[in-house]
Amino acid sequence: MILGVNTASDALAIALVEDGKVLAEALRDVGTEHSEAAFELLEAVFKWTGRAKAELRAVGVAIGPGGFTGVRTGMSMAKTIAQVLGIPIYGVETLPALALQFAGHGLVSPMIDARRGLVYMGVYGETAVVPGALRPLAEAIEILRGLQGPLTLVGEGVVRHRAALAEALPQAFIPPDVLMTARAAPVALASERRLKAGDPGDGPTLAPLYLREPQAVVNWEAAQENAQP
Repeated sequence: MILGVNTASDALAIALVEDGKVLAEALRDVGTEHSEAAFELLEAVFKWTGRAKAELRAVGVAIGPGGFTGVRTGMSMAKTIAQVLGIPIYGVETLPALALQFAGHGLVSPMIDARRGLVYMGVYGETAVVPGALRPLAEAIEILRGLQGPLTLVGEGVVRHRAALAEALPQAFIPPDVLMTARAAPVALASERRLKAGDPGDGPTLAPLYLREPQAVVNWEAAQENAQP
């Protein structure tokens, strides 16, 4: 049994997966208050299934990109569980995990809003067609315009910029907002595949994938530059 944790977006998601099947999954829109509800949802999925934490074989966690506080909260919880149980931990990038929710629908472009006209986005088929990166929305649209074949746009970034994307990319399929939430089941499924392939996990090398510096760091560096004589 594999535990999946995804706290990289405004949603908090916890899932239990076994042999490619979702045993239970909990989703809650928490904004930036991931730490308040994380362990409550964790206990809920075990209660629903009647399973015990001791049955876990591995933990998968979304490492970003996404909200800095959310990513840190999820990784801290996942690391603690893995260390206590002595099981592998797998870091899963948020964008390909989001694309996995719509696998088999041609090319999939997941987007996470990064504010100020920026989005984290990539394009995925069986592999990464366009690697995930932080891009201006206008640049992302131009990349997507150059693609051939069926295209699906997914994620909370698409919800925020739905009007602009629908106008610029009329050929793309944009699912209803209710289906756009980043889930934990794909994170757990990707981790289960790695476990079955003999991957020992990420262990001490596990680190967040921010793709840009937190705003607090940017502000501090700007202050230091302004303070120079």
